[in-house]
Amino acid sequence: MPKHRLPNKTCVRYVSSAKLLGWPLISIACGPDAATGESRGYARGIFAFGDVATGVIAIGGIATGLISVGGISVGGISIGGVSLGGAVLGGVAIGYLALGGVAIGQYTKGGAVIGTYVDGPRRHDPEAVRLFNALIPGSSPPANPALPKPTTEAKTPPADASQATQPSAPAEKADGTPPHKAETADY
Repeated sequence: MPKHRLPNKTCVRYVSSAKLLGWPLISIACGPDAATGESRGYARGIFAFGDVATGVIAIGGIATGLISVGGISVGGISIGGVSLGGAVLGGVAIGYLALGGVAIGQYTKGGAVIGTYVDGPRRHDPEAVRLFNALIPGSSPPANPALPKPTTEAKTPPADASQATQPSAPAEKADGTPPHKAETADY
């Protein structure tokens, strides 16, 4: 049986001699390194680029930093397939301000959204609509001014029972058939 070896891929390693707060200014680590036995490149620096990158600005397969971009990214501002952090954009985005296919957070926008203020296919909270339109003009439909505003006034019943309104039954279709159940549903 053949022994398993590291793939025959190019190994790139670079660490700048310039340092800031003890961290190299630039660190690049991509691919397996047979000399050290690393199967992935681990880049750590102010600007980090690698298979696994950690830095103020980090770009890599797995990225962690103040600003991070990667397949899996964690950071203050994070962009990736799966993103976690403060302001995030991703296929799955979890953060305070989250935009993504699946978005979870305080302010969220996306296809499937979970949050306090959401802008999604079924719900457009005015707070979320205002925020996302400010960040990305035209990204959300304007809030519907025709919708009735909730009131705190107590409704008084009519003095005469004949003045009370009864909900009307759904009208028949033009061909005389009753309406479909979904057409009468209250969403």
